[in-house]
Amino acid sequence: MSPSADLGFELVDLAETSDGHRLVIRVRADAPAFRGHFPTRPILPGVAQLALLEQALGIVQGRPFALAEVNGVRLRRIVGPGELLTLELRATETAVFRFDLRAEAEPVSSGSFRTLETEATAASTALEVEFGDREPFEAEGRVPHTPPARLVERLIAWNGDAARAEAEIPADSPFAAAGRAPMLLAIEIAAQTAALFEAATRGGETSEAPREGYLVLVRRAQFATADLPTATRLEATIRLTGSAPPLALYEFSVALNGVALANGVLGTFLTTKESPA
Repeated sequence: MSPSADLGFELVDLAETSDGHRLVIRVRADAPAFRGHFPTRPILPGVAQLALLEQALGIVQGRPFALAEVNGVRLRRIVGPGELLTLELRATETAVFRFDLRAEAEPVSSGSFRTLETEATAASTALEVEFGDREPFEAEGRVPHTPPARLVERLIAWNGDAARAEAEIPADSPFAAAGRAPMLLAIEIAAQTAALFEAATRGGETSEAPREGYLVLVRRAQFATADLPTATRLEATIRLTGSAPPLALYEFSVALNGVALANGVLGTFLTTKESPA
């Protein structure tokens, strides 16, 4: 299991509840997790909220944890620098937990997760999609992320409802420590692949600034191992399964050296040009 990176979370208070624990956490104004996400307005990545779950559970139980699966995660509210968050964790069965994250009384995110109890790996299920020949579609300037937050480099294949991308977790990613990063970043890689696919199918939008898009739902995500290497080529495949603009639903898988290590279903929200927030 990879060492825990400093994402900029500060524990303010920890208390037991009738069915679990309540943690109060401040997101530092200079939190590394904001770097490159987004340049015009710092926003805490949705996967950073999930990384907070790993770190919080480690605090509560006194040993490191990695997530093996997340289900029914809804991300309802943007988190900015300096905010104070309250996280409630409760076990529902062995290695399965429910969480609710709030800012004051306002819901931020909620869902359930299962922890990875061993280092054993198992092959995940990769999406199988047929693609025709296309020129690569580069991510730079076409998604709002900048390094080190931008993980996707280019689309290498796509059609009207699916895409495959090359990605790499930078060695200086705020999520990384000792050359490893949590498997949770597979969700971010898939979400960025979806964002680049949306830009490609809109014609590239080369004459305008990239639209901001947000991860708003992780219906399901399963991970075969605890972490991913940095500075290593990864491959993501997404397939559009539902769309009611500005919302879209995608199946995804993320692979390393041809072996799929993550798969699931996520939802994104794409802002309009008139409404960037």
